[in-house]
Amino acid sequence: MERVEVEQRKQRRSAAKRKINRKYNLFRESVSLEDPEPLLQNSFIEIQAAYNDVEEAHERYLEALVIQGTGDSQIETEEHYITEPEKKRNDAHALLIKHSDNKNKLQNSQST
Repeated sequence: MERVEVEQRKQRRSAAKRKINRKYNLFRESVSLEDPEPLLQNSFIEIQAAYNDVEEAHERYLEALVIQGTGDSQIETEEHYITEPEKKRNDAHALLIKHSDNKNKLQNSQST
């Protein structure tokens, strides 16, 4: 595999990571503004899609490194790249659940 293609895959991965970071930051802002739950759910769906994109781009980049004959230590280092986007996706999911639980508790306390 040509070095140029490996670099292109790395750039696609970086672009995908920037996208999930933007989506995550908007989601956090929506949570702090107490936006309606359907809006938060849609934002989380966008985060999940962005995570899928970064995960796919990450796997394609790792494939390119293996084909290129990159050493195991470099590949192992690159494996950690996906950790941050995965944590953001998981954090967003936890916030969505917490927001939903808080809303349900509030509704239940008002109805009693």
